[in-house]
Amino acid sequence: MKRLLAFIVVTIVAVSIGIAAAASYMDLGKQLAVSEEEQKKELVSKLAPVLMDSLRSRIKVSLRIYKNGELVYYDPDDPITIHWLQLVANVLLDCYHRGCAQPFTAVSGATYKYADFEWRGTNPIPVLAIGTGTTPASPSDYKLESQFASKQLGSANVNVTDTGTSYIITYRYTFTLSQGANISEAGLLINGIFCTDDKGTCEGNTLLVARDTFTPISIAADESIAVEYVVILDYSRPPFTRKFWILLGNYFLGLKAAGRSLGNVVMDTGVDSGSSSSVTERILFAYALQSFSWSPDVSISSTSPKWSPRRWTVSVDESGISLAAFVMQEDAVNTYNVYGIVFYLDTDGNSGDDWSRVQHGIIVIPLDAAITVDWSMGFFVEAGLQIT
Repeated sequence: MKRLLAFIVVTIVAVSIGIAAAASYMDLGKQLAVSEEEQKKELVSKLAPVLMDSLRSRIKVSLRIYKNGELVYYDPDDPITIHWLQLVANVLLDCYHRGCAQPFTAVSGATYKYADFEWRGTNPIPVLAIGTGTTPASPSDYKLESQFASKQLGSANVNVTDTGTSYIITYRYTFTLSQGANISEAGLLINGIFCTDDKGTCEGNTLLVARDTFTPISIAADESIAVEYVVILDYSRPPFTRKFWILLGNYFLGLKAAGRSLGNVVMDTGVDSGSSSSVTERILFAYALQSFSWSPDVSISSTSPKWSPRRWTVSVDESGISLAAFVMQEDAVNTYNVYGIVFYLDTDGNSGDDWSRVQHGIIVIPLDAAITVDWSMGFFVEAGLQIT
C-alpha cells in the first residue's frame, strides 16, 4: 500500500497530492504553484510533498523451477528482502553518510551498514541456491532455512535483455544432485564485501536478495533441478534515470562481476588502497533551470547550486523503503525559473586505487510548468520521498 508522507516545518504548508494511478508527475507544477501573498510570507515555493514512484513496482522478481527440463513451479512475484533494500538505501541512496543507515543482515547472521564496491576489482556476484526449508518465505528472511546447494554464477548463467523500456535479467543454473532430496526453497543471493563502516572494516559474506518456498519437489540422485530467477527493472518513466538502474543492476544485483554489465557507470565505495582517504557517497539536490523532456537518459546542463539535504530519514519495512522528509533553505539574490528537481549521487567515479569525484543524476522529477523563485526572499523546500 502506498503512503503519502508529509513533514511540516516552519511556514511551509503541505500540499496534498493525489496518489491515484492516473496522477502524473507532469501535473506537479500546477499543484505546487504559489501566490503573491505566500511570497510575502517568505514562502516562495511549495514542493511538499513530492510523491516518489514505487521502487517495488519497478522491480519484479519471478522464479521458475524445472525438474529434468519440465516446468514444475512458477511464482511471478517473489518478495524482495528487507536486507537487500537496506543495502540499496544505505549505499545507493546515501543513508549511511546521512546518518539514517539501517543495519542489514547477511546469511551468516552478521550485520553491516555499508558495502565495498570496486575493491581491487572485486564486486558482488550473483548466487543461486536451493534448500529443503519449508517455512513460508518472508521479506524479513536473510538466508535459506536449510540450504542444500548453491552456485556462484558467471556470464554463462546470466543473461540481460534490453527491451527499450526495461532490463530483463535472467539467472539460471541446473543443479544435478549426487543424492536424493526434497527441494522446497530457492533463493537469489549476492556474494560481496560488506562493511560496518566506510573505513575498510569489511569482510566477505552473502546477502539474500529474494527467497521463495514451494511444495517439496522430490529429486532422486543424478536427477536435475534448474532454478531460474528473472528480475525486471522498469526504467521507462520518471523519476529514476537509467544511471540509477545501471548502478542498481551492476553492483546490487551482481551484473558487473558476472560479466553482464548494463553500462559504464562507476560507483567506487570504501577506501582506495592507493589513497589516504576515501571519497564517500552523498546525495546532492538541485533545481533544473532549463525546460526539458524526461527520458531515461535525461541530462540537465543548467541547474541551481547543489546542496546536501538538511535532514534525510529512512524507514524500511516489509512494504519497502520510505525516505521521509528533507528540508532545504537557500538565500540568494537571483530570480530563477525552476523546471524540475534533480538528485545527484556524488561518488568515486574511478574504479582504480585513485579517487575522482563524479556526480550521477539518479532521480529527475520534471514539473509541468516552471515555478518562479525569488531567492532573495529565502527559499524553503520540503519533500516526502516514498519508495514503497
